[in-house]
Amino acid sequence: MTCRHTEQQLQAWLDGELSPSLAHALKEHVRGCALCNARLEGLKQLFDAVGDLPGPPAAPELLGSTLRAARDLAADRPVSAWWTTLPTMNKGLSVAALAAGLLLGVVLYTTTFYDTAIASAATSVDTLTVLTGGQGDYL
Repeated sequence: MTCRHTEQQLQAWLDGELSPSLAHALKEHVRGCALCNARLEGLKQLFDAVGDLPGPPAAPELLGSTLRAARDLAADRPVSAWWTTLPTMNKGLSVAALAAGLLLGVVLYTTTFYDTAIASAATSVDTLTVLTGGQGDYL
């Protein structure tokens, strides 16, 4: 890679627009070339300086017009309107999916709860058996 080609690609490299292979070749050239390395550092400093500049002030009427537009949009389309625009079949499917999800959750929770309780009880019996020396007299 030449210095001229590198100079043309530095901006794209800093913006992350180069392919991985081209970015790797450029990086290797910049590591070995003091002139290109200095140009890269200069671009980085320029980007940092430009990034620190304050943006232009917002027009005073911008806030008011933005809030008015938001209010008008909210008035035209209330939050609950999405549900009423669904066809009846979609509403039924939505309710069925919700009910199936709740039922599945209850079944999975119940199964897990009972499996855990049974395992815990079995462990407790095993522990008591060991503690009593297998006599079966727990109290």
